[in-house]
Amino acid sequence: MAAITGFASSLVLVIAGLQAVGANDAQAASGLLALCLLVGITCVLLPWYFKMPISFAWSTPGAALLIAAGETTNDFAAAAGAFLVCGALIVLSGLWPALGRDITSIPKTIASAMLAGILFPICLAPVTASVQQPLLAVPVVVVWLVVFRLARPWAVPAAMVVAAIGVALRRARTG
Repeated sequence: MAAITGFASSLVLVIAGLQAVGANDAQAASGLLALCLLVGITCVLLPWYFKMPISFAWSTPGAALLIAAGETTNDFAAAAGAFLVCGALIVLSGLWPALGRDITSIPKTIASAMLAGILFPICLAPVTASVQQPLLAVPVVVVWLVVFRLARPWAVPAAMVVAAIGVALRRARTG
């Protein structure tokens, strides 16, 4: 259940990031497919090669970077390139000990504040959506709150099911 919840909650950030940088539906779908395949392949091959359990996930700060990049550019290709450079720098920081030490010397409070500054608008999204599209957003928020109180691990999946039903009903109504 933790894997499903982690995947579902991060998926929303990745989709928001792709939309923020101007990805159309086909680009967003191919980006999600590439991410899921790469994470899946690394989750299978690296533990097999190193003979130890290794888990991989996509980068929440990377998804937040895409969302923030949407404010400066609406060019999907440029944002995808920046995302790849960011990933390469993360790998480089792991392979080059001096760079890794420099990065870890950044105070955690500053690093956390930087990430919070990017994620805060996303945290406000349910409130904004509830005002702009109450028939779609309010049921999702209410289901999440109720299920979070009763069965915490199922809150995100339950909210996603309600959101999917709401989107399907809206599509069926509007054609």
